Amino acid sequence: MGCRSLQSISHQSGQKCPPLSLRRLTITDCSELSCLPSEMIESTRCLELLSVTGCEKLISFPIDLGELPCISVLFINSCPELRSLPKGIGRFSNLTELDIGGFSESIDFNSFQAALDCIQQSKSLRELSLYGWEHWDSLPYQLQNLTSLRHLKSEGFGIEALPEWFGGLTSLFVLILCKLKKLKHMPSKEAMQRLTKLKYLEVTHSPLLEERGPDFEWSKISHIPHIRAKGQTWLKRPRMAGGGLAVMWKEELNASIVNFSSSHISLHIKNHFSDSPLVLTGFYGSPVTGRTKESWRLLGRLNPGRQIPWLVMGDFNEITKPSEKFGAAVRPFSQMNSFCKVIDECELSDGGYVGPKFTWSNKREGNQFTKARLDRALVNPSLYNIFSNCVVQVLPVVTSDHNPLLISCNNDHIIGTSRRTTVFRYEAAWSGKQECIDIVGNAWATPCDQRSPLRWFQEEVAIATENQQRGTE
Repeated sequence: MGCRSLQSISHQSGQKCPPLSLRRLTITDCSELSCLPSEMIESTRCLELLSVTGCEKLISFPIDLGELPCISVLFINSCPELRSLPKGIGRFSNLTELDIGGFSESIDFNSFQAALDCIQQSKSLRELSLYGWEHWDSLPYQLQNLTSLRHLKSEGFGIEALPEWFGGLTSLFVLILCKLKKLKHMPSKEAMQRLTKLKYLEVTHSPLLEERGPDFEWSKISHIPHIRAKGQTWLKRPRMAGGGLAVMWKEELNASIVNFSSSHISLHIKNHFSDSPLVLTGFYGSPVTGRTKESWRLLGRLNPGRQIPWLVMGDFNEITKPSEKFGAAVRPFSQMNSFCKVIDECELSDGGYVGPKFTWSNKREGNQFTKARLDRALVNPSLYNIFSNCVVQVLPVVTSDHNPLLISCNNDHIIGTSRRTTVFRYEAAWSGKQECIDIVGNAWATPCDQRSPLRWFQEEVAIATENQQRGTE
């Protein structure tokens, strides 16, 4: 649900609407909404995901969350007028992800801590995002007991140093520190080195730590493989002499890395097209035949489910059918079949391509020349429903042995066609027509904004053909 003019959600007592079997409820960017229908929401006892975000005029949260025993994902944030905290957060036995904060500044830190009291006993919580205020000079003490936590984001607090008990969060995989304007110090080197599973550290809009980091804090964090900080180049520890994966995005994009390995990087990208964040996965399939099954098992584990938009792209080092390879030995059917099987199991479909069919070649000559379609983009039904005109372009090679791919979700300006349209072909018979040369010359000379001369030529030919058919009739 997202409606900027919505002021209230009416509900009559005893009315069974929405259905009791409702699993997911998202209320987002309803800037005029001032109250929630507590009885309606509390009646949906099968609810697994509840998200209330961006409701700028919401002043109270009357819902007793303890009445929703199945909740596993809870987002309540960016409600700057909210003056009362939700009750019953700690009574969830299956809570895996909690995103909370961004409320009225009138809420004091002790009340915020009290609302989180019961989560310190949680063994299921894996992802936690907390949003505070600059006059809150400490983090909630309950965090130190969340030893099963894998993903932690802290934003807006007025802390000057991360506490030593951070070293006890031994399951932590991702740590994001955002808008901590007073933060200068990480925990001690000994505490940080106890975080043996920590693979990704991100520091943004925290100027004091960003300035100190490379010189004064580096010895504490140099063991972390991936470090990202705005405005500074913090080197990352290489694992090998060459190769590897990288993801870069514009700062205004609301994206965050959720997991990664030597074979993949997955991001959550928040968007206005769906309630759930879009998942983008850059993937690299093992080039070693004996390890391809590991790659497909990894791909299967990364599947977020058909309800969440998912785009997987990269070098899979495998083909789906014999026609996707030219030269060298025939690819064994069993290897192609394994790849096709995991694609089907993940409910993915090939995004197709515009441009060259083959995306890799060994750059050899004669009988040793081989080329194959190893790179592709795969999409699930949820993503295709949002971006049905998504186009995958295979771009020219510059220096690599692989062609780069460009995925365009708004394809009005794309040269060529998507997989749903007919490919343009020049008919030799047109050269015998007197007006053909004029059409070509005029189309090529016409200013075309974002569209290509080829696109204009296609349109002019279509118009001329239609006029000719009318004249014949």
